[in-house]
Amino acid sequence: MPDSNLIDALIAGAGAVVAYFVKSTREDNREQDRKIHDLERQQAALLSREEFRQDMQLLRTEMNQHFAQVFSKLDKKADK
Repeated sequence: MPDSNLIDALIAGAGAVVAYFVKSTREDNREQDRKIHDLERQQAALLSREEFRQDMQLLRTEMNQHFAQVFSKLDKKADK
């Protein structure tokens, strides 16, 4: 009978160790999930900023082209 109690105690101890590691792993996974979510949000914000920057660059290029056309027409009228 004492061997049975020892085996039960060892099984209970092993179960406690496994439970600790499972809990620890779940907490680590939650933390990693939070970090991944934060990084995804940051990446989306950076992409939005990059898209905005590209849109503004395109707008600037178009405006410069239009200004060049307007000034070209004004120069032609001034030359007459």
